[in-house]
Amino acid sequence: MEVDRVKKKGGSKSKKKNKHKQKRSVANLLKQVEEKLDAFQYEEALGLCEEAIARDPSNVKALETAAPILLELGGEEKAYEYLRAAVQLCPDSGYSKYMYLGQMCSGDEAVAYITKGVELMTQLYAKGGEKAGEASSSSAVISEEVSAEKLSNGYCTLAEMFLTDCCFLPDAEQRCLECCTKAVSIAPQNPEAHQAMASYLLTKGDLEGAKESLVKCLELWLPHQGTPDAILPPYPARINCAKLLMELEEMEKASCILEHLLKEDDEGGRGVVPTGLAQLPQPGHDCSKILSYRS
Repeated sequence: MEVDRVKKKGGSKSKKKNKHKQKRSVANLLKQVEEKLDAFQYEEALGLCEEAIARDPSNVKALETAAPILLELGGEEKAYEYLRAAVQLCPDSGYSKYMYLGQMCSGDEAVAYITKGVELMTQLYAKGGEKAGEASSSSAVISEEVSAEKLSNGYCTLAEMFLTDCCFLPDAEQRCLECCTKAVSIAPQNPEAHQAMASYLLTKGDLEGAKESLVKCLELWLPHQGTPDAILPPYPARINCAKLLMELEEMEKASCILEHLLKEDDEGGRGVVPTGLAQLPQPGHDCSKILSYRS
């Protein structure tokens, strides 16, 4: 009987050792993933992620890392599966998975995901933007930081939902305004926050208010357009800004933005030009091509 106890004790140690070795191996794989991503080698990075998940299916960091790569490579179905698994395993930290799921879903489901994501972002921001999982020693938790601009953009995303997919909700208008107001108050220097407010005001028919918000938006970045190392809003955001300007009959400003976008080395010219948005003066450039880009 004593021999059996010794064997069992030894076996338990062996299992713990193997489990520790497996976790360490997964951590090494995820480190290699970061290196591949830094080199823009997405397919190789995905292969390493898949291997890590195969070794440890409950590793949240592996799941949350693999999902955006899959989205980049067109694997939406698998990405959704991984993000849902990550939510089940770690529902109260890691806002990114909720933001991704919100963009992949529609209606009430999308709002629920984005709302949860913004709530988690707000919690982190209230703590000074500290890293999620910082207090935990587990390498299976992905680290995230929240700046004022990132939280502001989260509210912009939620506001957009109330302007589009969920505009039918009885309180959509009020909730949209609340999100836009928070986005601006949290980060007054965030041009996308003022652009979101302009979109809301335009739907309300407040043309002067929309113009004022767009002026604030443009003042933050348009003068720097074309200068080296200028920090500009994302490509799709600038396209939407031009569309808003056109709706407000600010053709000269819209043309300025669109002409510069045409010069950028970007994958534009996809989709269908929305009705009524191609009537722009085109001084030597096919500006309507830019308007066909969809975010």
